[in-house]
Amino acid sequence: MGIPSQTRTLSARGLLIVCLLALLSALASRPAFAADPDPDPDPDREPTEEEVEEQSLRHEVIEWESWQRVLPGPRLLDPREWSFEWRDGIELSREDGAMRFRLAGRYLGDAAGFHLDDDFGDRVGSTGWDSDVTTRQARLTGQGVFLNRLFATVAYEAKTNDVRDFFFGVRGLGPLGTLQLGYMREPFSLELRTGFLSQTFMERSLAQALTPDRNYGLLLTNTHLDRRLRWSAGVFYVVDEFGGFDDVLDSDDAVDLTIRVNGLPIRTEGGRRFLLVGFSYNHRFNVRKDVSLSTRPESFLVQPLVDTGAIAGASDYDRWGLEVAWVDGPFSAQAELIGLHIRRSPGSEVFFSGGYAQASYFLTGERRVYGRQSGTFGQVVPRRSFNPAKGRWGAVELAARVSYLDLDDADVRGGRQFNTALGVNWYLHRHVRLEANYVLGWVRNDGLVNIFQTRIQLDY
Repeated sequence: MGIPSQTRTLSARGLLIVCLLALLSALASRPAFAADPDPDPDPDREPTEEEVEEQSLRHEVIEWESWQRVLPGPRLLDPREWSFEWRDGIELSREDGAMRFRLAGRYLGDAAGFHLDDDFGDRVGSTGWDSDVTTRQARLTGQGVFLNRLFATVAYEAKTNDVRDFFFGVRGLGPLGTLQLGYMREPFSLELRTGFLSQTFMERSLAQALTPDRNYGLLLTNTHLDRRLRWSAGVFYVVDEFGGFDDVLDSDDAVDLTIRVNGLPIRTEGGRRFLLVGFSYNHRFNVRKDVSLSTRPESFLVQPLVDTGAIAGASDYDRWGLEVAWVDGPFSAQAELIGLHIRRSPGSEVFFSGGYAQASYFLTGERRVYGRQSGTFGQVVPRRSFNPAKGRWGAVELAARVSYLDLDDADVRGGRQFNTALGVNWYLHRHVRLEANYVLGWVRNDGLVNIFQTRIQLDY
């Protein structure tokens, strides 16, 4: 068993783009490990809060720098006022910092061995032991900040030959904060908003089957109380994929209203200890299509084991989510509960739920960093990058998670699944990460699935 062969291959054009970007990165910069990655004379010096946040959150455009009034500066086309360097991607910036452009990429390669009990045969076909490999992501992202206040992002996924993000915006709008327009993720769930490069586990939890996907819309975001309180609110037109208006307009005019509010009631100076709490809500209006929910068992290489099939008659529905996270130096814990209430006409209402709880600990003393403007966790930056000649081995993180998803209610029998997962992450460098996960899943009435999986994660 495994995913269809067409999903395991990159388009020739997409692969060529990824290779060209990697080559250009290498030519534009010194090799990542050629110089001492820890140039400070005291290698045990704890990075400042600003240093850690800047390194961890550079992929979040609104974290680059806070907006400020643009003063008369260098001429736009004067090459002497521009610099070209490799900083988490190929970056072109004007001397005064008012204009910055970055082209970055990532590659995630997965391999897994897994075993399905025989009772899964009716649901997914073949059972027993199997293995597979795939390119999980091969993505290029272009970002720009113009005159400090304007920004834009476009992300192209070479694996599937489609656009994953395409939006632009303006920041510094007083009480409205930041305005964002385009194709993007809706502001729902801490886990969903935290990007792949910053996740603790290889895949998001089972509960993410209940969250909204990317859609076209308008999003407002702002922070208050020294960025300890943050809110996002948006209106989105529901589409199946980027550019999917033609497929939707004749059959469905569903619209999402989505909000997320989160804050830091506890936060010590320096950000080494904090408590994050938050709430998300989504209402989908005017649903005309059948609803269908399913999810893979926290591995991209295993087919979904729970699936509602088509749920006919849905008219509108509500999603809600509760999130909490605690970080105390190298230790962190995080949990969420998510519910989905679907109203049908005709038919009875149905309610599905999911959730997870996880904890992790850095044996080498690093910590997770939360972006108070972006509302997400950033990438982990090793205190001492991999350099055996100097006795430096990067960062090592141990993690554990439990999660569940209940897709059974009324006449809908999608299945109930409970997972436990263990993970080991080795961060050789801020751009290189090796991961290993073991997942044990149980689906009621079907049995167990055992999954051993690994990933190499590169971003450049």
